[in-house]
Amino acid sequence: MSKDFIELKASLREWLGLTTKELPDLICGDIINLVQRRYCRLHESRFGETSDTFEARESIRDYAAPEGWSKPRSFWFPDPDDQNEVVYIDYVNKDLFDKTFPASGLFGSTFTAPMGAGAFGESNLGTPEIYTVWAGYIMLGPVPDHAFTIFRNWWRIPADLTDAVPTNEFTKQAWEYLLFKGLVMASLFGFEDARMPGWKDQADEIEKDLIIEDARARTTAHAAISEMPG
Repeated sequence: MSKDFIELKASLREWLGLTTKELPDLICGDIINLVQRRYCRLHESRFGETSDTFEARESIRDYAAPEGWSKPRSFWFPDPDDQNEVVYIDYVNKDLFDKTFPASGLFGSTFTAPMGAGAFGESNLGTPEIYTVWAGYIMLGPVPDHAFTIFRNWWRIPADLTDAVPTNEFTKQAWEYLLFKGLVMASLFGFEDARMPGWKDQADEIEKDLIIEDARARTTAHAAISEMPG
């Protein structure tokens, strides 16, 4: 049986033997959300998996990264010549992107017009083949020559849990990690307890199990998987 945000805050105080006055509800909630955010920043976790679309526009290079953006997985669009096939747009780092499309960089993150004819030998727009992410923007190269839909798989940092929205996939599937890691974090913040080493060991074991479980979920069915992460 899972525990929601409200129940996790109550459990955190109960395990520590503290009252609401000693460990205020706001701080208790911050601890749980810090645990969730840190885990999803460090790992390619199912709890951050997101799929959506965005509209590429003619002559526009830059698109604001969505709220909660952590890192990309894949960008693709249906092949216009064969709707049964897809075309992937490959991720590259910013240096390679600038080397490949230097003229587009002259316009900065406010790029709203086509590349200048002849600048660095680049004169044409086209169908994007690569992208990078920089300063909160997704940048497409070449700059699109038409409007079309790009399908996007990426990892997000989940929105903070609140009393109004007390559940998400993390609380449903791994509430025990939020609890034990929360106990460790509370101890580090001054709510000391002699049991902290045991709580840390438990949190570390659960974290290792979650990483292995995510790795198994991304492999071919029935394939043998090591118990080691990765």
